[in-house]
Amino acid sequence: MNNIKFDPIISAGVFIPLLIVMVAIIIINKSHLVTRLLMVFLLFIINERPMIRNSNEISYELDLDLMFVIDTTVSMNATDTSDATRLDTAKRLCNEILKELPSSRVSVITYDNVAYMKYPSTQDYETILSVINDLKILNPFNSAGSSLTVPIKYLEMSLKSAAENSDYHDGKRQNYVFILGDGELKKEERLATNFDDYDKIVDLIDGGIIIGIGTEDGGKIKITEKEVAKEAISKIADDEGFLIDSSTDSPAISKMDEGNLKEFANKLNLEYIRWDSNKLIDEINRIKINASENNNNRRNQDKDIYYYFSFIILLLLLYELYYYKRNSLYYRRKEL
Repeated sequence: MNNIKFDPIISAGVFIPLLIVMVAIIIINKSHLVTRLLMVFLLFIINERPMIRNSNEISYELDLDLMFVIDTTVSMNATDTSDATRLDTAKRLCNEILKELPSSRVSVITYDNVAYMKYPSTQDYETILSVINDLKILNPFNSAGSSLTVPIKYLEMSLKSAAENSDYHDGKRQNYVFILGDGELKKEERLATNFDDYDKIVDLIDGGIIIGIGTEDGGKIKITEKEVAKEAISKIADDEGFLIDSSTDSPAISKMDEGNLKEFANKLNLEYIRWDSNKLIDEINRIKINASENNNNRRNQDKDIYYYFSFIILLLLLYELYYYKRNSLYYRRKEL
């Protein structure tokens, strides 16, 4: 029975009184009690609309527009996560999210000194995954400070484009924003971050998650040939390839700042989780439930079986018709 679900066509408060009236009429008539009571019972089953649940929980299409906003500042190459770098952790989490939310439209935005629209909204998952997996941090030689309001321009652009697309789909599509970063800001960068700038786009966001990546203790920042030419690495990194803090001549330590990320989440009315909290799947399941309640795609994937019972009713009605005609002919002959 766990594989059977019911989705009544007419509410019980309306349909059951009708059934009671039909049963009463059948009993008073006293003719063909068994077949007619069986038809009433079958009508009850049909109204309950039994369906076999779709066993593949994520096979149905979701009317979602997903916006990934990924921090690519130099600190995202810190080595204090279970992956090689924080950016590698961000890539892995993006892959996990996309696996759980198939058939959505996806756009990718990155930010460091400035923001970039890495890829506009598309359902081409192969391309999106390639774009995400190829991301790298800003060249340290070009680092000039950042803020958490840098991505707002392209995020607003994506949200408005998604809203127009939603209108085309009768307003059923929903916008979910996923922001992944360490939240680390220097004093002047924090002063340049005004979360009130996001007020103009909050109403365009239906939900999402801000994922904090890194640790409070921090980690060294790895510099590789992907970000800096081999001959230039020695100018900014030690022999092991870790970025040097010029003020101490020791490896620079980057620390995640959850305070900034939580304030960001509160401003956008999004959930905040840590990269290592094991809450990601719970949040994704919540998004899937919300999405399925917003459209009928999930229900359409469940297999209706109520019409099997209608075939039985049809046979019983044919029997009633045959019986009625037979009796009519009998009485006509008797009169003759």
